[in-house]
Amino acid sequence: MDIAVLYEKVDLPSTDNKIFMLKPVGVTTGKYNKRSRKFEDKEEGQVYYDYNNKKKLLKEKYFIGYPISMKDLKDETDEDIDVNDVKALTVAYMQNFVCDVIFASISDNQVVTKTLDLELVDKGIIIDSDEGTDIDTGEEFDLNIAILYEKEEIEGAPNPTYMMKPINTIYGYCNSKGEFIGLEDNETYLPMHGKDELSRDEAIYYGNNIAVKDIAEFPEFENEEQYEAAYDELAEKYFSSFSRVYSCINQGKNGLVSADIDIDLFTFQSGHPNKESEKDVIVTNAIDSILAITDDEIDDDDKFAMMEFYRTLAKFLFVGEELEGVTLDEVTVNTYTYARSAFYELKNVIAGLNIRQEIADMIKETFDGGQDIEEIKSACSSDKALKTTKKGVSEVVADKTLNYDPNKVKFPEYSIEDLYKGITDVVVAQDEQVMQIVSILYKRLVELEIDDAIGQFGMLITGSTGVGKSEILKTFAKVTGLPIQFMDATQLTAAGYKGRDIDDYLAELATSCKGNFKKLLKAIIILDEVDKIRATGDSLDVSGKAVQDLMLKFMDGTTYQLSYGDNTIAVDTSKMTTISAGAFSDLYNTKKKTLGFNKPVDAASTVGTEDFIRFGMSDEFMGRHYNRIHLNDLDVNALVRILNESSKSPLKLQQAIFSRLGVEAIFTDGYKKAVAEEAIKRKIGARALTGIVGESTWLPINEIDSHRGEYNKLILDEETVKDAKQFVLRRD
Repeated sequence: MDIAVLYEKVDLPSTDNKIFMLKPVGVTTGKYNKRSRKFEDKEEGQVYYDYNNKKKLLKEKYFIGYPISMKDLKDETDEDIDVNDVKALTVAYMQNFVCDVIFASISDNQVVTKTLDLELVDKGIIIDSDEGTDIDTGEEFDLNIAILYEKEEIEGAPNPTYMMKPINTIYGYCNSKGEFIGLEDNETYLPMHGKDELSRDEAIYYGNNIAVKDIAEFPEFENEEQYEAAYDELAEKYFSSFSRVYSCINQGKNGLVSADIDIDLFTFQSGHPNKESEKDVIVTNAIDSILAITDDEIDDDDKFAMMEFYRTLAKFLFVGEELEGVTLDEVTVNTYTYARSAFYELKNVIAGLNIRQEIADMIKETFDGGQDIEEIKSACSSDKALKTTKKGVSEVVADKTLNYDPNKVKFPEYSIEDLYKGITDVVVAQDEQVMQIVSILYKRLVELEIDDAIGQFGMLITGSTGVGKSEILKTFAKVTGLPIQFMDATQLTAAGYKGRDIDDYLAELATSCKGNFKKLLKAIIILDEVDKIRATGDSLDVSGKAVQDLMLKFMDGTTYQLSYGDNTIAVDTSKMTTISAGAFSDLYNTKKKTLGFNKPVDAASTVGTEDFIRFGMSDEFMGRHYNRIHLNDLDVNALVRILNESSKSPLKLQQAIFSRLGVEAIFTDGYKKAVAEEAIKRKIGARALTGIVGESTWLPINEIDSHRGEYNKLILDEETVKDAKQFVLRRD
C-alpha cells in the first residue's frame, strides 16, 4: 500500500500562463503507478494524478504529491509510533506537509513549481512578535497610498494560514494604531501583517503603504480634473508593481511568517533582460553605496542621503522613474530582486532610527533660523545620495562594462603576482602548482568579463590530505573578493534520496553574498572530496555516478530556482567557476606501487585519464576536468617550512599569545622538526601541525598565569613534543 498527500487546486489570476495554488487537504492511501504517476484510491475508487502532470493540471481539481510506500514510511519514520498503526503513521506523515503550499505554473510546456513551507520561521520573515505589530506608517498626517488585499483562509494547517491577493489601491491616512482610513470611502482597514487583527472576520486588509510625497511630486495644476488624472495615473503605476505579488501568511506561536511570491518572476515572464549589462552595475553600485552607510555611525548628512535615496529607489521600483538614467525594465531579474530587498531594508533602517522625523525637525530648525532650506537640502542630500558611488555614471560604465572591446586593454585590478604572493604567503612547498592554478584562474576571471564568450571551465586539484588544496582556493577567493562555496561531495545524493541537494549549498552561498546576486553568479564552487563519489557499478548507486552526473549538469550551466527570503530567484551556474578537489590517495599509491616509484611526484606524472576512469570516475566527468594539478606530498622539511614561513603557522599564533602575556616564546629547531615528524605519523598533512603545537603549549599557560610577572621567556624543544611537561620558563 502507498500513501500520498492530497492537494486541492485553486486558480489564480494569470495572463500568459495558467497559474494555480495547491493547498494540502489531507492524505490518501492506495496504489501509486510510478510510470504513469497515477494514484488509485482503493477505498473510494478515485484516481488522482501527480500535480506535475501538465495535461491533468488544466482539468482536474485534486492531485497527489510526495507518494511513498507504507513499507518505506515505516522504515523512515523517526516518531515514537507503532509501525503497524496505519492511522498513526498517516497522521504523522501528513504533519510533514500540511503547511506546504505549492504554486504551479504551466510555462514552456512544463510545470514549474514553487513550494512555500508556512510553518518554518526560517523560510519566511517574522513580521511581528508578542509585543505587537511594528508598522511603518509614515507621518500621521501625510497622504499615503496602499495596496488592498483580499484574504482567503487555507484550511487544514495546524496554525491559521491565509492567502492575501492584491485587488486595488487606495489613498488615505494612517493613524497611531496602524489602521488605514480611506480618503474616499472613509472606511477603516486593518494591516495584513497585524497578528491580532488577521484572524478577524474582515475580508479586506491593507499593506505596502507609502507616503505619496515619497514617490510623486505633482506640479501646480490649473483645475481639479488634472489633479484627479495625475492621482489616477500614480495609483495605476503603483498597483502594477504589486498586482502579481501574492502573500501567504502563517499565524504561528512566535508571530507571523510571511512568504511572498512574485508570479511574474516565478513563471519567467518578467520582461527583464536575461544578461547583465553596465546598467545593472550602475544600479547595484548605487544601492551598495547607500547600504554601506548603515554599517558605520550615521551623521546628519547620511540621514539626508538615505532619505533621498529611499525616495529615488521607491520611484524606480514602483512608479517607473529612472535611477541614474536606468529604468526598471533595463535591468535583470536578479538586480530587480536585489533592489526590492534593499528598499525594504532601507525602509526598516529609516523607521528604526526615526530618520524621517529627525529630518523634519532639522529642516524646521533651519527654517526658523532664517537659512535657505533648499541650499541645505541640496548640500546634504541629493549630491551624496546619488553620487556617493564616488564616480559619475560615465565612469562607472567605462570601468565596469562587460562588453568586450578587442581594441581596449583591460586588466583585472589584481595581478598574477599579487595572487601568487597572497597564496604562497599561506601555502608552502607548492610554488609551481600555485602558479599554475593562479594563472588558469586569472585567465578565467578575464574571460568572465567578456560577455557572450563564456566557455566551459573545469579544474581538478588532487593531493593527499592536508597539502593545501582548500587553503589555496580560500586564499584566492579572499584576494579577489569572490564568494566561495564548498560542496561536500559525500553529502550529495541523487534526487529523491536522503542527503543534501545542490540547492542547499546555493542557498548558503546566497546568504553569504547577502543578496548580491550579481556577485553570487560569479562564485567559485568547490566540489570537495570528489574521490569519494567513484562509481560502484551498483544499480542503486545514488551517491557515486549519480552525483557525478548531477555535477556535469551544474558545470555545463543550468538554472536553479532558489528561495531567498520571501523571493524566488533564478540562479544560472554558467558563469560560476567550478573546481573539483580530492585526495585520490588510493589511485596514486596503487600507481606508485605498480610502477615501482619512490616519489609521489613521479606517480602523479604518469596518472592519466584512463586511470581515473578505471578508479570509478566517468569519462564525461573527467572530460570536463581538462585542467589537472597534483599537489606535492609534504615531507618533514616542507612541514618545517610551513612552521617557519606560513602566515598561518600555529607557531606565530602561539608566539602572539605568549607575547600578550609578557613572555617571549622560543621554539627550537629540534622542536619544529619533532612536530613535523609527529605530523607525518598522523598522516593528515599540515592539518596535524596546529593540534600538535596546541598539545605541547597548553601547560606553560597555567604556570605563567599562576606566577604573573615572574617569567619573560619560554623555551620549547624536541622533548616538549614527547612530553608536554618538558619546557623551560625563566626570567632574563
